[in-house]
Amino acid sequence: MSQRVARSLTLLWALVAVAAVVLAAGGIVLGSIMTQALRQQSLDDAKVSLSQYTSAVLSPRLVNGTQLRVGEEVTGIVRRTLAERPDILSVKVWRRDGVLAWASLAPDRIGQRFPVGHDLQEVLETGEAEAGFEDLADAEDAVESRLPVHDVLEVYAPVVSGSDEVIGAYEVYADAWERIGAAPHVTAIGTTTVRVLESLARGAPRAGRTSLFVTPGFEFARVNALVTNFHLPRSSLLALVMAFAGIEETRRLYALAIEHRYRFYSFGDAMLIL
Repeated sequence: MSQRVARSLTLLWALVAVAAVVLAAGGIVLGSIMTQALRQQSLDDAKVSLSQYTSAVLSPRLVNGTQLRVGEEVTGIVRRTLAERPDILSVKVWRRDGVLAWASLAPDRIGQRFPVGHDLQEVLETGEAEAGFEDLADAEDAVESRLPVHDVLEVYAPVVSGSDEVIGAYEVYADAWERIGAAPHVTAIGTTTVRVLESLARGAPRAGRTSLFVTPGFEFARVNALVTNFHLPRSSLLALVMAFAGIEETRRLYALAIEHRYRFYSFGDAMLIL
């Protein structure tokens, strides 16, 4: 009898271990998917905003017939933008032939011809903006690669003439974390993201661990909205949700979730808290 019990307990612990591995692997995969989705969303937002800015504000002043020209007016506009936007690190204006028409950093590069990189070539050929998180390994990135920033978002937007011909491109290097800091509204996807953003808002380093423990009474400095799933009772995750939404409101929401048989925990249903 004791041997049967021992075998049963061994089998039970084996099943528990397998389930834990499956949940952990699933969590990693889900986290990776969400991270990629967030990165893609930030790239799409950057492309749209920069394209609108270039076409509405800069292009009318950059275009002279079918030629690209950078005058004092454009220079002044860009300089003011740089002063107002700490997330923008560097700005360049390119001609179709790879000649750098203007640069906010190291202006001695202006007039030099550089090999046309893949992203710039795509913009010149398609007339569509391009964006990506770059390693800044190209020759034209030599100055920007020395900036003390780890996550650089690089965006190209086309400069179009009155005849709808792409005559050049506008390039921006931005600090991805500074963009988050400068954003008027931030929606965190998951409680871990909340802890990261709130730690950074309090001056924590961008790499390493955080000891931030969020409980009711916590004052949020950066997160304005939260997407999260339904957590288990007496967990630190639930405490964070209560800190964000309020204790009584969280209880009301969870009562509704139970009434409507929502699924709890990592692979369950989710809610948006505004």
